[in-house]
Amino acid sequence: MLDQEGTKKNAVSFLIAEYNEIAQETRRLRQEGITRLNFFITITSSFLAVLVFLSQSKATLGVSFQIAAVGVLLLLLLIGLDTFDHSIRRDVYTDFNVRAMARIRCFFATQSPEIKQYLTWQYHDEPTLWVTRNNSNVRKTVQYIISSICALTVGLMINLIGANPIISTIVGGVVLVVAFIGFRGYASKRFKQASIDAEKSTRFPIECVQIGEVK
Repeated sequence: MLDQEGTKKNAVSFLIAEYNEIAQETRRLRQEGITRLNFFITITSSFLAVLVFLSQSKATLGVSFQIAAVGVLLLLLLIGLDTFDHSIRRDVYTDFNVRAMARIRCFFATQSPEIKQYLTWQYHDEPTLWVTRNNSNVRKTVQYIISSICALTVGLMINLIGANPIISTIVGGVVLVVAFIGFRGYASKRFKQASIDAEKSTRFPIECVQIGEVK
């Protein structure tokens, strides 16, 4: 049987290992978001470059080319939507991980109050800015791109049914604005729900941590 000191030492070692695992997973998650964004930008720019190049030839400006272009844009949109959804989940899971690490910091801050003044990161587990005021550049970039793809797709489809370029451009512009607002609203709704869920699972609120009531 371990004595109390040995048990505490094992608990500390376990928490440190747990902290490192969570930190490593958070880094992996953040990097995966960047990798997905770079892939999406690369494949989108490549496809669009090919479409622009082919459109320079009069032989490819017919209905078949436009239908093919719509198909390519729809494929890009599917990839973009998946990337967009991942960018949201990435920040929600980051919030979860940051709060999990904060609980471990809270343990050490409670055991050794003198270290509190040296802690840079939070040691309460209330919702973080990742969900309360999300301003992720990765998400916003994907949001801009897929909104533009929606506008291009609808513009081409309107053009296919015989509308003149001016009408296609106007409709595309409207779709761009509506899509951007819609995607932003969807993301805000997801983050709001994540913030509510985080509040429900809060164990060490900031008020208790600040006045030392954490047991």
